[in-house]
Amino acid sequence: MWLIAAVPGFSQRGDAGTTSIFMETGLGARAQGFGQAFTAIANDGSAVFWNPAGLDYITQSNVVAYHSTLVGAYYNFASFTYPFVNFGSFGMGISRLAVTDIQLYSENFDLIDENASYDEEEFYLSYGKKLPWFGLAVGATFKATRIASPSNDNTGGSVSSIGTGMDFGLLYRPESDNAFLKNLSVGMNVQNLIAPRMKLITDEYVDPMNIKFGVAKDLLFGGEQLRRLTLTSDFNLIKIHKSNLNHSGLTKPKSTNSRIFFGGEFSYNPFLTLRGGFDNGKIALGMGTEFKQFQRFQVDYSVNIGNAIGTTLHRVSLTVNFGKTIEEQIQIAKNRRLEEDQRLITRTQEVARTKAIKEHSSVGKELFKDGKLIQALVEFENVAALDPNNEQAKLYLDSINSAMDNQLAAQLADTAESMKQLTVASENEKFVKDHYRKGYQFIQKGDFLAAINEFQTALERDPNNKDIQAALTETRSLLDKRIGSFIAKARASAAANNFAEALKLLSEARALDPTNQNVQKEIDSELKRISTRLTFLETTRTGLDAYQRGEYQEAMESFEKALLLDPSNETVKEYHKKSIVRAFATFKNLEGNTEKMYLQGVDLYVEGKYQQAIILWQRILENDPYNKRVLNAIDKAEEQLRSLQNQQNLQKK
Repeated sequence: MWLIAAVPGFSQRGDAGTTSIFMETGLGARAQGFGQAFTAIANDGSAVFWNPAGLDYITQSNVVAYHSTLVGAYYNFASFTYPFVNFGSFGMGISRLAVTDIQLYSENFDLIDENASYDEEEFYLSYGKKLPWFGLAVGATFKATRIASPSNDNTGGSVSSIGTGMDFGLLYRPESDNAFLKNLSVGMNVQNLIAPRMKLITDEYVDPMNIKFGVAKDLLFGGEQLRRLTLTSDFNLIKIHKSNLNHSGLTKPKSTNSRIFFGGEFSYNPFLTLRGGFDNGKIALGMGTEFKQFQRFQVDYSVNIGNAIGTTLHRVSLTVNFGKTIEEQIQIAKNRRLEEDQRLITRTQEVARTKAIKEHSSVGKELFKDGKLIQALVEFENVAALDPNNEQAKLYLDSINSAMDNQLAAQLADTAESMKQLTVASENEKFVKDHYRKGYQFIQKGDFLAAINEFQTALERDPNNKDIQAALTETRSLLDKRIGSFIAKARASAAANNFAEALKLLSEARALDPTNQNVQKEIDSELKRISTRLTFLETTRTGLDAYQRGEYQEAMESFEKALLLDPSNETVKEYHKKSIVRAFATFKNLEGNTEKMYLQGVDLYVEGKYQQAIILWQRILENDPYNKRVLNAIDKAEEQLRSLQNQQNLQKK
């Protein structure tokens, strides 16, 4: 009996019946700075208490530690929250009130215990999830309440009890550009939907149900230096359980009570946030500051003047954010998917390359076996092009070249023998023999065009000579193969932007057969392609220079010319698009979630996380592509990335 009189502030709340101190004063210095009007905001670790539906609006794992002054008591709270990318957010927490050195007297005013203690604890296990429709989020908190109190049987002993319960919350943040709905948040939290029940000896305590309704609105202003003013209000409807009424000889209170809370927060910048509110008619003031240097941590302070406990309460919270943000985790997952896709493409290409090498090698071997040397030569040169270090291809190419040399030597010997057996040793026959021999001599020197001329001269005198016809066909095939090889090498050099080498090779290819119109047309086509490529690169370079100078109209025109030459070039298409956007971009004010996203990007930029800042700002451009402020921010971040890359390259050297 006398315990209740000794600690009325901790067990009784005037007109609220047996409301716990946690429900009476709330948890978290930031929320209390709003005057407890926090149901529609609930976007920090204290959401496990205020509204678990708000957990999924937390973008980074965090730990919250809270302390409040109470005369002769310890009043603390701690929580941990972890947001998942696709599966909502999880939270857990504990709040504790501990009163020590309580002097306990009997009904006869005899001192029973001068060091009695009272403990009240709540444990929270919460989950929140944004639903895919209507901007709605839901959440639930499963909790256990424990009370340890001195016994009222005059023995000086203590009693304790544990009860379990559940809270349920909703949060609605409409995704709308309507002036009224934009940046609006509406929340509801039913605390003790399932109420914890505790029994201390003969008295049963059931925590009251508290139905909380809240609404909050963000107002953004300030032009270039954006400021945010958040206004919020809560309405609480507290229903006292019947078993709590008229216990311990107290006057029977109302079974239902209502309360109204108002609050506001003004964010001047991340380093200074001011708060104020009315906590059921009592004044609450607060402030907060956020530090970005070490994974982001935030300190909040609030003071409550004229509260129901009867003394001024000072509260302080420390919030430490750690790990990757949801945006960073999403980007990491995207990068992993891209890397996996690239690995799959590489594996597919490698399988195709290995298969092609095997097929060309197999065909080449059969052709070599059948004595079809030129066709075999083509197959093994294809193998060498796919795998320059293929030892088997090198061996076969050497063998083919050696066999071709032997074949030519044998043909020359056979021809000489045939010429010896000619019965008519006319001057015409001598002419054919001499030019035929010269043709093979030129082949051995690698001068196929001169060899062709010799064979053609010999064939004019002896048109039906099958040996000369075969030699001419074979030599022309070798010449075509050599010209094709030069052109292929020229293409490869041009693809590597080694245009000087490409032009040299094409010039040599032209000289190999200057009278062949088909060859000349093919070389002219390659020269035109190289000229187009050079013009494309020069035009692109001009566009990039103009882009870097901020002359976006000139850059846009240069990129348009480049795209006429190479319409499929993704890099130029991207810069052309960026030039158009920047050429017609204007400064615009940012509002609502867009402004929040922009400021988050600024924070990442200050921390040196330039790529993450760019990713965040690019999401803004998806809906507002001509916003010059965002575009300028992206350009600065990209410039910093290039500078870092250059420094890393210098360090490697």
